Amino acid sequence: MFSVRGLVERLRLFERNRVPVDLKVLGLAMHFQTSSLRRTARVLSEYCRVSKTAVWKWIVKLRDRLKVASERKPRWFIAVDETGVKVNGQQYWVYSALDIDNNELISMRVYPTRNMYTSESFLKGVLKHCEGRPEFIVDRAPWLKESLIELGLTHQHRTFGPRSLVESSFSSFKQRTKIFFNKITVNLKHDKHLRWRRAIECWNLFCQTFTYYYNYLRW
Repeated sequence: MFSVRGLVERLRLFERNRVPVDLKVLGLAMHFQTSSLRRTARVLSEYCRVSKTAVWKWIVKLRDRLKVASERKPRWFIAVDETGVKVNGQQYWVYSALDIDNNELISMRVYPTRNMYTSESFLKGVLKHCEGRPEFIVDRAPWLKESLIELGLTHQHRTFGPRSLVESSFSSFKQRTKIFFNKITVNLKHDKHLRWRRAIECWNLFCQTFTYYYNYLRW
C-alpha cells in the first residue's frame, strides 16, 4: 500500500534527524496537499521549530531521489490515457503512458488543458524512452488521435482489453490522491501565475512519486 512514510523508509530519505522523522513525513504529506512551504512550516512549528528552507530541502531531496527515469528500450505497445485532477478549483489533466508488455508506467505529467498540442508534447516525451516506433493504444479522444497522426505514429482505438491496464493504474492513482482530497490548493492570491505554477509542480511531484511506487514498490 502506498504511503509517504513507506516511501521515505524505502528511499532512506533522511539520515540526520534534528527534526523528528514523523514531522518530516507529515511535512511532505502536507506539501503534497497545499503546495505551500510557508503553511507547512507554520503548522509543523507548533510541534518543533521548522523553517520554510528546511521544508524545501526535504522536497528537493525527495524529488532528486525519485529521478529514476524509465529505461530507453524497445517497446511494442503503449497505452495512453488522461484523467482529471483539481488545481485551485479548476480542472487540470494528468496524462499517463504505460508499456503494456511490462506493465510499466513510462511517464505521468500534468497539463492545464487537454488538446492536440499538450497531447503531442506528452507523446514526444514518451518517445524518448522508446527504441523504434511503438504502436499506441488509445480511446477515441480526438486530441490524442490528431496528435498521433501529426507525429506519424501507428495507433489503434481500444475501449477495453490492453487499455484497461492504464485505466487500472489511474484507479490506483486516484485511490492514493484521496488522501489529499483529489485536490491541491495554493494560497498565493497576489500572484495567480505563481499559484498556478506551484500547484502544477506539486501535482507533477506527486505523479513522479506514484510512478516510483507503481513500478518498484507495489508488488
